[in-house]
Amino acid sequence: MFEELLSDLGKAFIAGLLTGSAFVAMRGAAVRSVRQYLRAPWKQDSRDCKYIERRMAAVLGMDVVGYSHLMNADEEGTHARLLNCRREVMEPKIREYRGRIVKYTDDGALIEFGSAVDAVCCALDMQQTMTVRNTGVPQSRRIELRMAVGLGGITVEPEDVYGHAVNLVARSERLAAPGGVCVSAAIGGLVGGTIGAEFVDLAAWNRELERRVADQVSELERVCRLKRFLAPQIAELIISSGDEKILESHRREITVVACDLRGFTAFSETAAPEDVMAVLREYQSGLGTLVDKFEGTVERFTGDGMMVWFNDPLPCADPCARATRMGIEMRDCVSALTDKWGKLDHDLGFAIGMAHGYATLGRIGFERRFDYAAVGKVVNLASRLCGEARDGQILIDSRVRAAVESFATIEPVGELALKGFNRPVKAFNLMCVQ
Repeated sequence: MFEELLSDLGKAFIAGLLTGSAFVAMRGAAVRSVRQYLRAPWKQDSRDCKYIERRMAAVLGMDVVGYSHLMNADEEGTHARLLNCRREVMEPKIREYRGRIVKYTDDGALIEFGSAVDAVCCALDMQQTMTVRNTGVPQSRRIELRMAVGLGGITVEPEDVYGHAVNLVARSERLAAPGGVCVSAAIGGLVGGTIGAEFVDLAAWNRELERRVADQVSELERVCRLKRFLAPQIAELIISSGDEKILESHRREITVVACDLRGFTAFSETAAPEDVMAVLREYQSGLGTLVDKFEGTVERFTGDGMMVWFNDPLPCADPCARATRMGIEMRDCVSALTDKWGKLDHDLGFAIGMAHGYATLGRIGFERRFDYAAVGKVVNLASRLCGEARDGQILIDSRVRAAVESFATIEPVGELALKGFNRPVKAFNLMCVQ
């Protein structure tokens, strides 16, 4: 381009000698050539340039804690509060510490600093200011930030930066606690003795954060395992107590509820698999909600069958009362579903059996896959009563009847010859409870 510029100037000079206006010609040619130079493609788009700008920098990244939840609850209010936070806190602090805002994302930001000390001081200052700003603000309206600072080479483009430091920050943000700052080892080594006595040992802080994350992941896994067979509130209570010995093998008096769908076998043999799965999803979802409501313990789902008991692993004062009230609500729930299924020509019914007595309970299975099981006569009795019950019936044994007869309407069914029992068993039909 410069050679062309000199060539044009020479031509203009010669033309000027011939016309007697060399100066005017040279000036016009120079202007035209400079304009062409400025309009050259490699100046319009830096990506076409052979030179790529790279430099060392400290990078600060951040995002808002629980942003999706905040937006779902109050989209306009959350967006307005975030904009105010950027305008009143983030941007003034970034200017104060000589940072450059590379870009804003939906709920986050990426900032470049020439100094690691400036980057960390800016992050700490912003977090301290946000802590004061959030004092007295309800949790549902707080803008809390997580931050991370990294150091490394970056590739610079007009509106973005790339490189190891940027990737490190993006992955480290989620390790920071709300209101905290997570820093890389390189940053910790540079600023550990620079910022002042009030600065926390960043390496120790990061180790503590890693430990906390590991503990939280472990606790989450334990809660998930327990929620396989316990109501969520009971699982969390066991975890918070830190004692899972109550899940070891032991003997206790429990009330067992067994239920299943009438006509399900014939239905599953003739219906499309998609229809069968749809019915099971609705059925199990409805009953599962009621089990959680009454804080029962689920032993298993077996297709259309379900077994639940009360008074273990955590004791309750009225296991029979809870079981019968849950049974009535289960019957009402499935009754509404069977009306819906009937319109689709699905001929299904529902029955329940209940019994009260002693059983041996405990955790069974193997690592990463275990269940909580009950073994004993009471479990078999509840299952056999369920098998004898007609559509809409809730059959209970004598011990359940004795516990709930003061507030329940019950009618005798008579003595039933049940498989596995040498003598006939008295059964009663639970009609309703007060």
